[in-house]
Amino acid sequence: MAGTTTEQSPGGLFASDTTTQAGSISAAAATAKTAATTEQSSIAAAASETAAAASASTASTKASEASTSASTASTQASNASGSATAAANSATAAASSASTASGHKDTATTQASTATTKAGEAATSATAAASSASSASTSASTATTKANTATTQANTATTQASTATTKASEASSSATAAASSATTASNKAADAGKYAVNAEDSQFTLADGSTTGYSALHWSAKAEDHKTAAAASASTASTQASNASSSASTASTQATNASNSASTASTQATNSSNSATASANSATAAASSASTAGTQATNASNSASSLSSSVDKLATVETNADVTDTANVTNAGALMDSELTNLAAVKAINQSLVTSASPTFAGLTTTADVSFADDDKAKLGTGNDMQLYHDGTNSYVTNSTGTLKVATETSGIAVEIGHTTSEVTVRDNLTITGNLTVNGDTVTAASTNTTIADNLIELNSGVSSNANDSGIIIERGSTGNNAIFMWDESADKFVVGTTTATASSTGNLTVAPASLQADVVTFGSISDGSITATAFVDEDNMSSNSATLIPTQQSVKAYADDQALALAIALG
Repeated sequence: MAGTTTEQSPGGLFASDTTTQAGSISAAAATAKTAATTEQSSIAAAASETAAAASASTASTKASEASTSASTASTQASNASGSATAAANSATAAASSASTASGHKDTATTQASTATTKAGEAATSATAAASSASSASTSASTATTKANTATTQANTATTQASTATTKASEASSSATAAASSATTASNKAADAGKYAVNAEDSQFTLADGSTTGYSALHWSAKAEDHKTAAAASASTASTQASNASSSASTASTQATNASNSASTASTQATNSSNSATASANSATAAASSASTAGTQATNASNSASSLSSSVDKLATVETNADVTDTANVTNAGALMDSELTNLAAVKAINQSLVTSASPTFAGLTTTADVSFADDDKAKLGTGNDMQLYHDGTNSYVTNSTGTLKVATETSGIAVEIGHTTSEVTVRDNLTITGNLTVNGDTVTAASTNTTIADNLIELNSGVSSNANDSGIIIERGSTGNNAIFMWDESADKFVVGTTTATASSTGNLTVAPASLQADVVTFGSISDGSITATAFVDEDNMSSNSATLIPTQQSVKAYADDQALALAIALG
């Protein structure tokens, strides 16, 4: 048997060589798998480097064009501002020319002509400024369009990055296939080892799970086949792993470049947008300057017109005219001293008195009404603390600090509130430090409790004679008739009872007597209407024999006991 010889058989030599090669193949396959896995994990985002670079270059060019347009707009806005300044200077010169006009007709006419010319120049400058502003606005619009184009190209770069990511996924699939090939190569190498080392006619299990056994010569041939197949599979796996590694590296580089390009394009798009905004602002400023120039031109024209009118007035004044002559002064648009009641006061005016002005005076006296519209307030005090106004519905006197005093600084000033039929409402607490006199028919108090500090309450005050019962009525509602404690004027006595009378009743009231509960009652006499008692007595022998005294129970009992005892003795 080959296994029992002392010399190494060809099968043994083959087995050693095959095992070594199989181990190398397995190691190479494992290395390829590890490298593929490592490259796979580094691929997160991808893009086409060439397309991203082109997009970034285009975005940079567009941003540069936008910057140039913005610069042009800024220059045009500056030119417009210069034109507006020139217009303002022209208007100023026109005003200066108008103000220096003298009373001489020929000189005034010449200056009026100069002012008109300056006004024309100002109008021309204003037109140029408006044209520059329009050009600046167009440039700003162009810059905005180019910025939008740069943004679109940045979005395209992002899409290409997504495509690169897809390619990276494909590279990952290739790496997976390489790993599978490496596994196959490893299995075949293991099978080759088994073929080489097992003895003749032995049985063993291959990598695919099958069980087989052949002669040693068969194993040698079979092992050689497996060796060749394993080497081929290992080579294929190595090539695929190398390709996967190269693809992964390229995809990673492209992803990084695409990301950088996209970032650069986004920055350039932002810069373009900012430049466009600056251009728009410059255009707005230019338009404003043009508008100002137009206003100044109009003012210059008005000044020239006013000067021309003044020249016309002066033209009606004769040469070497008498300045004291009313007709000449009127033609010159001036006033005679005799037409002013206080010339010094007119000369002292140092503020605007036109309708829209808010002049300040040390004092003001008027002989006519001062009218305020609804919600227009008369404000008093440094901080406008007190205000008087009408809001279209109600009138208000408001005070935001301190006490609102009405006629309190001078004694004896009468204050009346309301009309004979009006209602006056006090919405807060009311304190009266003087006397309160109510001359109406009824005082109604709806308070929960009424507290009075007076020691005496006087009813029916001020009458010279009285025919009415007087007292206090307690309203009981549906519980029963009202309760009353009163002085019966016709009987000259107090009465406690119930009645249907109310607070508005007068005359002799009808009262049903009611019980009165008290602790101790002291009286001069007591009567049931027919018998009057003047006192209670404790008299056992009843010696008083009075018709107006009431004996106590003990006196009655003692007297009865004495009489019964005397009767018993008498009867024996």
